Amino acid sequence: MTIIGAVAGRGGYTERAYRARVLVIRGSLSAPEAIPVDTHAILDAKELNFKLRPHDIVYVNSRPFIKIEEAADLAATAFIQSIITSWVGVDVVKPLQ
Repeated sequence: MTIIGAVAGRGGYTERAYRARVLVIRGSLSAPEAIPVDTHAILDAKELNFKLRPHDIVYVNSRPFIKIEEAADLAATAFIQSIITSWVGVDVVKPLQ
């Protein structure tokens, strides 16, 4: 099995997944080896698919700057709403009556 096959077998990535650094944990509990794999590069055909071995653990973390991305998205949405509200003269958040 490959790493892409394992991820696909579990339903794919979430929106928050950090595809550029998926960790494969290989080896014993006393001496584990963490192997970072750029699955984003594999999906872009820039790297070969990574072959998994029996008992490998695939760990997909959230993107490191997801909180900043979400805050920027909220700020942009609030800014656009304020521009539209002042332009139209109607509060777009409240329903029209």
